[in-house]
Amino acid sequence: MLHRFSSEDRLIFMSAMMSLAFAVAGTAIGLWLQSSIIIFDGLFSFISLGLSLISLVAGRYIRRINEARYPFGKSIIQPITLVFKYLAIFGLCVLSIVEGVETLASGGRFLDFNQAFVYSAVASVLCLLAFRFIRNRTQPEHSDLLIAEQREWLLDTGLSVMLTLGFALAIIAMWLGFERFALYIDPLMLVLAALFFIRIPIRGMLEAGKEVLGLKVADDLELDVRIHVEEIVLRYAFKDYYLRLQKVGSTVYLEIDFIVEPSQSNLSIHQQDDIRAELYRDIRVFPYRWWYTVSFTADEQWAR
Repeated sequence: MLHRFSSEDRLIFMSAMMSLAFAVAGTAIGLWLQSSIIIFDGLFSFISLGLSLISLVAGRYIRRINEARYPFGKSIIQPITLVFKYLAIFGLCVLSIVEGVETLASGGRFLDFNQAFVYSAVASVLCLLAFRFIRNRTQPEHSDLLIAEQREWLLDTGLSVMLTLGFALAIIAMWLGFERFALYIDPLMLVLAALFFIRIPIRGMLEAGKEVLGLKVADDLELDVRIHVEEIVLRYAFKDYYLRLQKVGSTVYLEIDFIVEPSQSNLSIHQQDDIRAELYRDIRVFPYRWWYTVSFTADEQWAR
């Protein structure tokens, strides 16, 4: 079945299956040990699983060409999917903060810290391996959906490492006779983890939301494209140019209007195509799908 998928689809599918394993293990062990932070870790993996499957479906749908119904493509689905993904993670963080504060206010929670330490240490190593597996196989031509997958595994790795350190601190506190302090470790880690991770979905929602609203421009990309455009302006002694660039998902919409001198208004179609081809050769090295429009006019009002 997987051989029918693209390399990006296969990576997202494998990420989903790994999330399923972590979700089941984390939730079951968290309930067994009565650890809210381990349950949080398991629920985070369940969310990652569902969102990975959504990413898989969205990615395959976007790549289906249907110019009759979507003449400008379907790239807007990518940032919309990312907004949904980050919104779900944001909701989990908010609920976890509320639950952790309530547990702290009620006097904390006791659990078997030794077993919790073993689980979190093993989970840290496995999450790191999953992150490296996805990152090392992500290619430049892959979409932002895989970048989101990497972020989720990196978040899970960081969370598991924090659990390991926290449970180690609880074990040391128990050895030293500070049992009362150890009771607050689990809910305190839950609150700290949720507060730390909540900034990730907020930043992700803002970035993807700007793409949905048509506000975001990839600044570094625009600078690189502008350098190539200005080289052409100088070489052909054009009067000026207008450049408009918008990134939506993995598609970049690029419109360039060259303002030519009156003496150059007789540029042939062949000459114009040569300039288009020259510029496209320079910019197609960037790992995006290009919606590319280049026009020439001697009257600047048509370019504004």
